[in-house]
Parts: sequence; C-alpha cells; structure tokens
Amino acid sequence: VDHRHRASSALGLLDHAMSLLLESNLILLRHGQSVWNSEPSRFTGWCDVPLTVKGRVEAVSVGQLLRARGFRAANVDVAFTSELQRAHETCELALASMAGHEQDTWSSERIRRDVRLNERHYGAVQGLYKDD
Repeated sequence: VDHRHRASSALGLLDHAMSLLLESNLILLRHGQSVWNSEPSRFTGWCDVPLTVKGRVEAVSVGQLLRARGFRAANVDVAFTSELQRAHETCELALASMAGHEQDTWSSERIRRDVRLNERHYGAVQGLYKDD
C-alpha cells in the first residue's frame, strides 16, 4: 500500500510539473541597437559597447508590446542575458516597461548573466567596420 501511495504521489507531482511546463512561455529577444551596430556597422562581438538612444527606445517598445499581448513581468521567473551590458540593459528596460506600474513586482535580481549567450567573438576583426 505504501508503494502505491508513493507512486500516486510521484505521478501527481509529475502531472503538476508537466502542467506548469505546458503553461510556460519562452521569450527570446536580441539586444537593442548598440553604438557599433548603428550605421556604419562594425563587428562588435565581445566588445562591451552601450546601447544607443534608439536601442533603449527599442527595449522599452518591446516591453510595451509584450504587455499589450498579455505578458506580465511579474510572471517572469528568470531572464537570461549575455554578460554584455547592452543585452543586460535591454532586458532590464524591456521588463520594466512590461511591468508598467507594477514595477514593485519585478526584481532585476531574477536576471542571470551567462557568457555562453555572448555574441560570437570576432577575434582580430572586432571593432573593424564591416565594409572594410
């Protein structure tokens, strides 16, 4: 009887986990325009260049679009970005915009940086103009 109870409990837990998984959403964003990928464009790679004003506006706009489509920052469990500031700032701005007036429900502590999400490293051509 004890084994049946454990099996039943395990199946119940598995059903619950699967229902959460099926209700999950994965949102993928690229960073907003950065100083080096505005005109004329450069190979940026791992160079940590900032967003332009346009890039910041893009990040806020995507947050507003997601909110308009029913997504809420309070429901975001975790956000992953590269280690580069342009990606991290895009994420912060988008989530703050997505939160709207509910900003107290979103914490930037849920943003995780991971080097594996960095753009490719262009080596010797980093910083060079793409037209060169």
